[in-house]
Amino acid sequence: MAKARRPAKDLQATGVAVDRFQKAVDVLTARVEELIRRIALGQAALMQPASDQSEESIQDRFERLAAEWRAQTGMLSSVTDKAMHPAYQQIVGMGRPVVPSLLRDLARKPDHWFWALRVITGIDPVPPADRGRIKKMAEAWLKWGKAQGLLR
Repeated sequence: MAKARRPAKDLQATGVAVDRFQKAVDVLTARVEELIRRIALGQAALMQPASDQSEESIQDRFERLAAEWRAQTGMLSSVTDKAMHPAYQQIVGMGRPVVPSLLRDLARKPDHWFWALRVITGIDPVPPADRGRIKKMAEAWLKWGKAQGLLR
C-alpha cells in the first residue's frame, strides 16, 4: 500500500502554525516570568523582617539562601522545580543588588542561576545556540557582567 503524500501547501501551513504556536508560547512565557518576578519581589519583602534586612548583608543573605536552595533541590532534575523553590524566589526578590553575588557564584561553579539573572535584569545575553549548555551560558553571563562593571 502506497503512502499518501501531503501536498507541499499542507506542509507549509503546518510550518506556519508551528511558528505561530512558538510565538504564542514565547509571549506567554515572558508574561509568566514577569508575574513570577513581581510575586517574588512582593513575597521576599514580606518574608524578610525589616530588622534582619539591615543586619544581614546582601552577600550573606544570598549565601544563606543559596545554601538552603542547593540542599533542598540538589536531588531535583527539573530546573523549573528548582527555580520555584522559596529560597530561589527570595534570591530573585532581592532584585538588582544580588546580581553581582549571582555572577560571582556562577564564576565559581556554574549552576542554574540563569533564570534568576534573566528575570532580575530583563535581558538574556546567551546566544540561542548555547541555550541548555550550562558552561557556555555561564560564560555569556560572566562576559555580560564584566561589560556592565559588575565583575572584575
